[in-house]
Amino acid sequence: MSDEAYYSDFLNQLSGLTSELSLFCGFTLTIITILVTRLPDPTIMIAQLSLLFLTIMLNILQFLLGWVIIMRTRYCRYLPLNDIKHSKIFNTLLFVALATWDLSVVLIYLLWNLTYLAITSAIIWLTIFIISYTFLWGQFREHDKKIRK
Repeated sequence: MSDEAYYSDFLNQLSGLTSELSLFCGFTLTIITILVTRLPDPTIMIAQLSLLFLTIMLNILQFLLGWVIIMRTRYCRYLPLNDIKHSKIFNTLLFVALATWDLSVVLIYLLWNLTYLAITSAIIWLTIFIISYTFLWGQFREHDKKIRK
Protein backbone atom coordinates (compact mmCIF):
# COMPACT_ATOMS: atom_id res chain seq x y z
CA MET A 1 0.00 0.00 0.00
CA SER A 2 1.34 3.43 -0.88
CA ASP A 3 1.81 6.33 1.55
CA GLU A 4 -1.07 8.15 -0.13
CA ALA A 5 -3.49 5.37 0.83
CA TYR A 6 -2.45 5.76 4.47
CA TYR A 7 -2.79 9.53 4.22
CA SER A 8 -6.18 9.13 2.59
CA ASP A 9 -7.55 7.26 5.61
CA PHE A 10 -5.99 9.76 7.99
CA LEU A 11 -7.39 12.73 6.06
CA ASN A 12 -10.85 11.13 6.04
CA GLN A 13 -10.61 10.75 9.79
CA LEU A 14 -9.53 14.39 10.15
CA SER A 15 -12.40 15.48 7.92
CA GLY A 16 -14.90 13.72 10.15
CA LEU A 17 -13.25 15.19 13.22
CA THR A 18 -13.51 18.69 11.72
CA SER A 19 -17.25 18.22 11.23
CA GLU A 20 -17.74 16.90 14.75
CA LEU A 21 -15.73 19.70 16.36
CA SER A 22 -17.61 22.31 14.33
CA LEU A 23 -20.90 20.82 15.47
CA PHE A 24 -19.80 20.78 19.12
CA CYS A 25 -18.56 24.40 18.87
CA GLY A 26 -21.88 25.57 17.44
CA PHE A 27 -23.85 23.55 19.97
CA THR A 28 -21.81 24.92 22.89
CA LEU A 29 -22.18 28.52 21.72
CA THR A 30 -25.93 27.97 21.31
CA ILE A 31 -26.18 26.56 24.86
CA ILE A 32 -24.30 29.58 26.24
CA THR A 33 -26.58 31.99 24.40
CA ILE A 34 -29.76 30.21 25.48
CA LEU A 35 -28.66 29.98 29.10
CA VAL A 36 -27.73 33.66 29.31
CA THR A 37 -31.00 34.79 27.76
CA ARG A 38 -33.36 32.31 29.45
CA LEU A 39 -32.05 31.93 32.98
CA PRO A 40 -34.19 33.88 35.43
CA ASP A 41 -31.08 35.27 37.16
CA PRO A 42 -27.78 34.59 35.35
CA THR A 43 -25.88 36.51 38.04
CA ILE A 44 -26.14 33.73 40.65
CA MET A 45 -22.92 31.82 41.32
CA ILE A 46 -23.98 28.39 40.00
CA ALA A 47 -25.20 29.92 36.73
CA GLN A 48 -21.94 31.80 36.26
CA LEU A 49 -19.86 28.72 37.08
CA SER A 50 -21.84 26.73 34.53
CA LEU A 51 -21.38 29.45 31.93
CA LEU A 52 -17.67 29.63 32.72
CA PHE A 53 -17.34 25.86 32.27
CA LEU A 54 -19.11 26.07 28.90
CA THR A 55 -16.89 28.98 27.88
CA ILE A 56 -13.73 27.04 28.70
CA MET A 57 -15.11 24.05 26.80
CA LEU A 58 -15.87 26.27 23.78
CA ASN A 59 -12.34 27.71 23.84
CA ILE A 60 -10.81 24.23 23.95
CA LEU A 61 -13.06 23.00 21.13
CA GLN A 62 -12.10 26.02 19.01
CA PHE A 63 -8.41 25.37 19.63
CA LEU A 64 -8.79 21.72 18.66
CA LEU A 65 -10.73 22.71 15.54
CA GLY A 66 -7.92 25.04 14.48
CA TRP A 67 -5.37 22.32 15.19
CA VAL A 68 -7.21 19.80 13.03
CA ILE A 69 -7.50 22.32 10.21
CA ILE A 70 -3.74 22.95 10.38
CA MET A 71 -3.09 19.20 10.44
CA ARG A 72 -5.16 18.75 7.29
CA THR A 73 -3.18 21.40 5.44
CA ARG A 74 0.11 19.72 6.34
CA TYR A 75 -0.76 16.87 3.99
CA CYS A 76 -1.18 19.14 0.97
CA ARG A 77 1.86 18.64 -1.23
CA TYR A 78 1.02 20.99 -4.04
CA LEU A 79 -0.19 24.55 -4.11
CA PRO A 80 -0.66 26.24 -7.49
CA LEU A 81 1.72 29.17 -7.85
CA ASN A 82 -1.00 31.60 -8.91
CA ASP A 83 -2.90 30.94 -5.68
CA ILE A 84 -0.07 31.69 -3.27
CA LYS A 85 -1.21 35.24 -2.50
CA HIS A 86 -4.87 34.24 -2.23
CA SER A 87 -4.13 31.26 0.00
CA LYS A 88 -2.05 33.44 2.31
CA ILE A 89 -4.91 35.94 2.64
CA PHE A 90 -7.46 33.15 3.09
CA ASN A 91 -5.42 31.36 5.75
CA THR A 92 -4.77 34.58 7.64
CA LEU A 93 -8.47 35.45 7.64
CA LEU A 94 -9.34 31.88 8.66
CA PHE A 95 -6.99 32.10 11.64
CA VAL A 96 -8.38 35.49 12.67
CA ALA A 97 -11.97 34.25 12.35
CA LEU A 98 -11.29 31.13 14.41
CA ALA A 99 -9.34 33.06 17.03
CA THR A 100 -11.94 35.79 17.48
CA TRP A 101 -15.01 33.54 17.41
CA ASP A 102 -14.76 32.98 21.15
CA LEU A 103 -14.61 36.72 21.73
CA SER A 104 -18.34 36.81 20.92
CA VAL A 105 -19.00 35.02 24.21
CA VAL A 106 -17.23 37.81 26.09
CA LEU A 107 -19.42 40.34 24.28
CA ILE A 108 -22.56 38.37 25.15
CA TYR A 109 -21.59 38.47 28.82
CA LEU A 110 -20.95 42.20 28.63
CA LEU A 111 -24.36 42.77 27.03
CA TRP A 112 -26.01 41.03 29.97
CA ASN A 113 -23.94 42.91 32.61
CA LEU A 114 -22.03 39.81 33.68
CA THR A 115 -18.86 41.84 34.12
CA TYR A 116 -16.76 39.44 36.20
CA LEU A 117 -17.66 36.53 33.95
CA ALA A 118 -16.77 38.65 30.92
CA ILE A 119 -13.39 39.59 32.40
CA THR A 120 -12.62 35.98 33.31
CA SER A 121 -13.69 34.80 29.87
CA ALA A 122 -11.59 37.50 28.22
CA ILE A 123 -8.51 36.36 30.16
CA ILE A 124 -9.16 32.75 29.15
CA TRP A 125 -9.70 33.85 25.54
CA LEU A 126 -6.47 35.84 25.53
CA THR A 127 -4.55 32.85 26.90
CA ILE A 128 -5.98 30.54 24.24
CA PHE A 129 -5.33 33.18 21.57
CA ILE A 130 -1.65 33.44 22.54
CA ILE A 131 -1.31 29.65 22.61
CA SER A 132 -3.04 29.39 19.24
CA TYR A 133 -0.85 32.05 17.71
CA THR A 134 2.40 30.53 18.90
CA PHE A 135 1.47 26.90 18.38
CA LEU A 136 -0.95 26.75 15.44
CA TRP A 137 0.11 29.77 13.41
CA GLY A 138 3.76 28.79 13.86
CA GLN A 139 3.03 25.30 12.52
CA PHE A 140 1.18 26.74 9.56
CA ARG A 141 3.92 29.22 8.66
CA GLU A 142 6.56 26.50 8.91
CA HIS A 143 4.57 24.27 6.56
CA ASP A 144 3.85 27.21 4.27
CA LYS A 145 7.58 27.93 3.87
CA LYS A 146 8.31 24.26 3.21
CA ILE A 147 5.62 23.93 0.54
CA ARG A 148 6.70 27.06 -1.33
CA LYS A 149 10.32 25.94 -1.80
